[in-house]
Amino acid sequence: MLCPAAQAQQPFTRGYIFIAPTPTVGPDFSGSAPFGILPAPTSAATVPTGNNWYSAGGGVEHVFGNHLGAGLDLAAILPGQGKVFPNTIGVVSPTLYAHLSSNAKTDVFALGGYSLLVRDFTANAVNVGIGVNYWFHENTGLMVSSRAVIVPDYTWPKPPKQYYVEIRFGLTFR
Repeated sequence: MLCPAAQAQQPFTRGYIFIAPTPTVGPDFSGSAPFGILPAPTSAATVPTGNNWYSAGGGVEHVFGNHLGAGLDLAAILPGQGKVFPNTIGVVSPTLYAHLSSNAKTDVFALGGYSLLVRDFTANAVNVGIGVNYWFHENTGLMVSSRAVIVPDYTWPKPPKQYYVEIRFGLTFR
């Protein structure tokens, strides 16, 4: 077995699962559609108002020996009330990671990448965030992170048109 400092420098692949409260924010949130990002479903289903949405999902990341990583994240944004399936938004996010500080127990990281939101409509977005993995066992840990997903307004210099923030809690494995 390697010493903790040498082990932190070794490449590895980690997987993770998470659940996250997902408050809706953004200037265009009207309550008629989730986050103001996608239009209301074409079916007769009603979209719940308020900001009690949740995200759940998982992903995989490969950490290279130079503190950089690349991964793919799959998530679903789920309503806290009302019908789930017509109102769920899928999110696919290829993401780059920078591991800022790492030792045998903790691993602090920043992330950024692209996100594709999918329902009966698609939206391009970017994601940015920060988090920490706390390894309570050699190959198993707790992940806590915050991620903002931003759907930009392409008319410069306006601020982003819509966005939401996730506060993720989950397990990570390597």
